[in-house]
Order: sequence, then C-alpha cells, then structure tokens
Amino acid sequence: MKFKAFLFVVALFAFASATSAQKLGGWKEVDTTNEGVQKAAEFAVGKKNSKLIEVLKAESQSVAGMNYRMCLKVQSPGEKDEADAVITVEALVFASLRRTYELKSWTEKECGDDDDDGGLLFLLY
Repeated sequence: MKFKAFLFVVALFAFASATSAQKLGGWKEVDTTNEGVQKAAEFAVGKKNSKLIEVLKAESQSVAGMNYRMCLKVQSPGEKDEADAVITVEALVFASLRRTYELKSWTEKECGDDDDDGGLLFLLY
C-alpha cells in the first residue's frame, strides 16, 4: 500500500513539474504602457526611422533577457516625393540582460484590436 502511495506522489510530482515547465518561457500579455515595452517600441521605431504613434498590443517572454513582441501603430517615412504613411507593424525586440536591444523582426501587418486571430503570430526567437 505504501508503495502505491509513493508511486502516486512521484507521478503527481512529475505531472506538476511538466506542467510548470511548459509555462516557463511562455508569452504573457503585458500592459502597453509598461516601461520595458515602451523602451523596446522606441528602439524598434528608431531602427526603422519611424515615429511611434501607439503600442496597440504587447507580450513579453522571459529568456536570457526579455523578448517583446508588439503591435505598433507608426508613422513611416514615405519614399522620395511621397508622403509619410501611418501603418501597423508587428515588431519583435530582444532586450538583453545588459540592457542592449536587438530588433528581431518588423513586419507590416494589420495586428491591432480588430485582428481575427486574437493574438500576435511570429516565428519565435
């Protein structure tokens, strides 16, 4: 009887460990006014010579640093003899533990609140 109870406890522990391991490193929704999100968004638009209008959605992922994937409304500079354009983009920015930033992706896409899939889709870093 004690052996069965021991096996049950071991199985329960293994299941709990596997469940929590799946959540570690996962994406979580973050407030768009979060300081880390704002810094990552400003970095991204700076790299693309654009102007940030608004962060529409944001998620973070804890890695060896932090990944931020965001839906941004930006003013993008037009080509020669063209006006600037307001567009939405999906941006993925990695913030290292040393507070350096790297723009991993920047894709023009409708990704605001009207997005049918209910979330941001990216190839993960």
